[in-house]
Amino acid sequence: MNRLRRIIVTLPAVVAAVGLLADPVPAGDLDSPFAPGATSSYTLEDLYNRLDTGAAGTQSSFTEPTNGPTAGTVHTVNEIMAKAPAADEDSGATDTDVSAGKTYWGLTNGAWGVRNGTGSAGGLAPSAAQYVFVELAEGNTDVQNGAALLAAYTQAKGLTPGAANRIAVIVPPGRYDLGTGAVTLDTAYIDLVGLTTDREAQCIYGTSNGAGTGVLMQTADNVVIANLTIECTRSSGSLSQDATGPAAYFPNTNLPHTTVRNCLFTATEYAWSMRISIEYAGTYEDCTGGRRSFGGAGAGGTASGTFTNCTGGGGSFGGGGGTAGGTFTRCTGGNQSFGSFGTAVGGRFYYCNGDGSHSWNGDETTTVYCIKNGNPYP
Repeated sequence: MNRLRRIIVTLPAVVAAVGLLADPVPAGDLDSPFAPGATSSYTLEDLYNRLDTGAAGTQSSFTEPTNGPTAGTVHTVNEIMAKAPAADEDSGATDTDVSAGKTYWGLTNGAWGVRNGTGSAGGLAPSAAQYVFVELAEGNTDVQNGAALLAAYTQAKGLTPGAANRIAVIVPPGRYDLGTGAVTLDTAYIDLVGLTTDREAQCIYGTSNGAGTGVLMQTADNVVIANLTIECTRSSGSLSQDATGPAAYFPNTNLPHTTVRNCLFTATEYAWSMRISIEYAGTYEDCTGGRRSFGGAGAGGTASGTFTNCTGGGGSFGGGGGTAGGTFTRCTGGNQSFGSFGTAVGGRFYYCNGDGSHSWNGDETTTVYCIKNGNPYP
């Protein structure tokens, strides 16, 4: 009996001691501020539809169910989550990828949610002060499109381009037939930019006009060329094995302040995709050329610029007896590329792929994680 009394007496003390160890938590108001019927909100189905189709949805008041639980048709929480955007650090757009004035949903770390683009047409940085759009009328022929392109470039030249007043000629999707003519980039600080990053959607083509000509010719430096396919459709005639041979892209030699981005240069067997036996000293990113492109083809062929994610055919990148003295990152060349049978002294190669056993000479300055004829090189 005494033992039981001691237990009874000590229980209040234990409760009091436990109460002293815990922080006091004030009780909130457990009552809802509004009656259920006075609440207006979206449903889970509204949320699903917004994520799935962008539907606005409609807020509604709560109503008591009239029947018991059923199988129902409302999407589950897992189905709603599956429709929600997921983070994408590799391919998620950034502000500069989206044109200024446009909104988008950011998927990258630190830039999640609704954001505003700051880029210009084609995803380029907004460096241009003015833009001239190639105006295409509905029903235009390719030849009429070509004439409109030339007119837009002429218009841009009248806007006093300069270092503080860069002009971008914006080329919308379409095919532009120049016949035996050419677009000649003869004025610095006028860029030629495809409207979309689908470079094949903006195709400028023609036959050239024989030796010493091309479809896209360039004599001026300080120029950006981007998001375009340039094609030479020449169907007959001899093809010179020197710098006079007609080509889709026919620039002057040694233009170190030129940037060519996301372009495809292609030609028939009667022309070169890119002018051969000259120096390519600019910056080239995500570009593709054919045989002997990017400064290939022997004497005078020099790739001294910066090349990133570019692809050339046989004898490209200063190959076939030329010089590959630039910086090359993740580039691919056909057989006899990268200074083959010439020199690559001063050249720096990172993660490049030379097809065939005759790419490189072994005299390059730096070669890191490259592949030659399917094997690690050096």
